[in-house]
Amino acid sequence: MAPGRFRRAPNWQIWSAVFVVPHFSRGIVMQIRIVEFQPTCVAPLSHWGAPGLVNASVQRFIAWPKQSGQSPVQSSRTFGIPHGNPDTAPPDEFRFDTCVDISVIALWLGHESPATTHQYVEADLAMKERALARLQEPEAKPRRYRAPDSLIDFLRTL
Repeated sequence: MAPGRFRRAPNWQIWSAVFVVPHFSRGIVMQIRIVEFQPTCVAPLSHWGAPGLVNASVQRFIAWPKQSGQSPVQSSRTFGIPHGNPDTAPPDEFRFDTCVDISVIALWLGHESPATTHQYVEADLAMKERALARLQEPEAKPRRYRAPDSLIDFLRTL
């Protein structure tokens, strides 16, 4: 099934079955096309674990931009990158990255340059959790800003 067709009407049962059936008994003929293009920085959502659970990670990747109204499928290329053979890798060592071009993330976040976004992409989940753990609630209650009288007087003269 072509990627565009799958995006329009995904059939996850067939897709998931490819990872469940050992490769030596597969009857599916896959068409592989190698495409060369310029190096592209990507932001990955990594799945670590059993290949049969990749679908849940991919669904999270699809749901996130849909919630924000920004679908990467409509505005950029997405990539699926397996880091090992799902038939032979131990389940706890299998990794699959679902990725989108980092420039799309930069646009969503309003960054001037993808280089700004890249530093956030490089931070792994454990690093982000450690940073969040160091945060503390502010002791003072936020107050409403009150402009000084001199500023108010100046604004009234305009």
